[in-house]
Amino acid sequence: RARRERPLHPVAMPLAMDMRVLLQSSYVNLIERLKVVKAAWILAEGNRDFSDFPDWFDQNGGKKQIYNRLLKGLTAFSSAGIPRPEGLSEVVQTHEFDFEECMWNFGLSWE
Repeated sequence: RARRERPLHPVAMPLAMDMRVLLQSSYVNLIERLKVVKAAWILAEGNRDFSDFPDWFDQNGGKKQIYNRLLKGLTAFSSAGIPRPEGLSEVVQTHEFDFEECMWNFGLSWE
């Protein structure tokens, strides 16, 4: 009998972004990627109380720390029961990332 693979839960799926993207992206670019995830989280959660945000919202630190927070933020949606906008994970992990276009495509604002 052939072993049948179970479909992976979205959180368990491997993320496309890897260390190569991290090393090729500027620090500002990684921050912009994180900002998109943060804006999507706020919009999906409807949280306007800016006093209590997840630890992955922090934009300080080195590139590796920002990269890890970005990945943590992407997986946090499912564990918190908050719907992640379809395609968000893929878009913020692409090599050719454009902050303004991404924000516009998902109807997000950093203002």
